[in-house]
Amino acid sequence: MNPSPTPRSTPSRPPAQPCGTRSGVFLAASEAADSQKAITGARRLHGSGQISRALTLLEAAIAHRPEDEALWVARLEILSLASLRAEFLSVVRDFVDAHPDSPRFGEVVNLWKRFPVTVS
Repeated sequence: MNPSPTPRSTPSRPPAQPCGTRSGVFLAASEAADSQKAITGARRLHGSGQISRALTLLEAAIAHRPEDEALWVARLEILSLASLRAEFLSVVRDFVDAHPDSPRFGEVVNLWKRFPVTVS
């Protein structure tokens, strides 16, 4: 009789970790890592009024691929469409920190222009 527990063998790959949602279904980390799937899924979620889930999906995708500027721009697009001004500005700061010489900054400016002018 062996009193010590037998160590379990480690699986060849880790189990899929949920990191975002698409229509209420959790996505595996590998799916969130696919930029186009994440962007398409986020736009679909936004279109069905699930803004929070759309943003969660894009945040997870950016965590996997922070170098992918398309993910950042898609996140800013959703924030712009949802009129989330403070969040938009926060993400713009992060985007500029991560991509200071981005050729896509013009797109970001155009997204900012969608916000209504506010009088202070």
